[in-house]
Amino acid sequence: IQNTEISARMKGIVLTEVSGLRLVDNEIHHTRTGMITGTDVSNAVIEGNNIYSSNPHNFSGAGDHADFIHLWTDLARQTSASENITIRNNLIEQDDGQAILGIYLDDNGNGLGFKGVIISNNVILNGNYQGMRLENVFDSSVTNNTLLQPSGEPKTAPAILLRNGSHNIDIHD
Repeated sequence: IQNTEISARMKGIVLTEVSGLRLVDNEIHHTRTGMITGTDVSNAVIEGNNIYSSNPHNFSGAGDHADFIHLWTDLARQTSASENITIRNNLIEQDDGQAILGIYLDDNGNGLGFKGVIISNNVILNGNYQGMRLENVFDSSVTNNTLLQPSGEPKTAPAILLRNGSHNIDIHD
């Protein structure tokens, strides 16, 4: 999917059991929940996209869950880690939307995880402290990213969170 504008939808792009994906130079904005979401995704490139303005219903309460980029593992669909995922050169921006999670690689406690992930040269301009939430990510790198907070309390500034078995990750610059 390249040079496409997606907006005014519940979700932007939904992926299930995908290998060989290329999402390049798209504009994804003004959704109700997730911008790029999916399970059992490998051999994927998400590059050069402008992703902004999600307005989930009652996000901080019991309403919608939303993330800019959310990939997860699913025991019903896969038996090994999601592998070789590159997320680079994207602008991820709260803009006139709510402060939702930035990049979320979610193992759901499945013990499968994400291997060979490269997250580089992204700008995350968001007021959610979970700028990147990486669960059970290994043999991977997170380099040259910029996480900025447009407004709000210092405690909500976007950060990189490593959870649930993440290891052997090169994080720098």
